[in-house]
Amino acid sequence: MDERRKFIRRRVLKAGTIVFNHGRSTASCTLRNLSDGGALLRMANAVTVPQDFVLAFEGKAVVCHAVRRTLSEIGVAFQQPLSA
Repeated sequence: MDERRKFIRRRVLKAGTIVFNHGRSTASCTLRNLSDGGALLRMANAVTVPQDFVLAFEGKAVVCHAVRRTLSEIGVAFQQPLSA
């Protein structure tokens, strides 16, 4: 199978916060893998998180768009690469 990702993923275990609803709502998550272009987030209930939100971790805040979702995980693409 051909690799279609633009960025290399790294396995991580980092705490993060999903921020949405104009900053009025948050949800805790764990980053399970990370690249300059996106991440895999694990959380108790991924169903209630909107398609677009801000992910805050390690002093960074990045705008994300959900590209895949299960009950407990969200695969996201960053609006701007982390290294930009």
